[in-house]
Amino acid sequence: MLLKSNLYERNLILLKTLAAYGYLKEEYLNDINEMTILLYHGMLTKILNSGETLNIEECSETMLRYIKQITASFKN
Repeated sequence: MLLKSNLYERNLILLKTLAAYGYLKEEYLNDINEMTILLYHGMLTKILNSGETLNIEECSETMLRYIKQITASFKN
C-alpha cells in the first residue's frame, strides 16, 4: 500500500479499510479522498509560498484537525 507512488490510490486504500470496518460509507470515499488531497495540496502550497517561516507543528495540528472534521462529517 505505502509503496504506491500515487497519493490518490494510497489514500483510497486506507479509506476503504475504514469503510470495511464500518467507520465510513463506501459511497463517500472518493469525496473524502478528494477533499483530503486538496487539503494537503493547499497546506503545501501555503508552506512553499509563505514569506515567513511557518511552525510545522502548528501546520500539522491544523491539518489533523481539518482531516478529523472532514471524516467526521461523513461518518457512518
